[in-house]
Amino acid sequence: MSKLLEELVGKKCAIYTSGVENVGVVMAVDEDWVKLEIEYKKDKKQLMLYPIEDIASIKVME
Repeated sequence: MSKLLEELVGKKCAIYTSGVENVGVVMAVDEDWVKLEIEYKKDKKQLMLYPIEDIASIKVME
């Protein structure tokens, strides 16, 4: 597992995949996946899993 990705756990990030930006808090990473918690309404959150191989870039927001 990438040490750089491990450092992002708990931080708000923008993850770019195929030209799409998703902003949320990185909850966990492993050797294949990044789990991102996205707040899409004031009190509603959604968990998304992204394959690491599909991630074009990551921007740390905080």
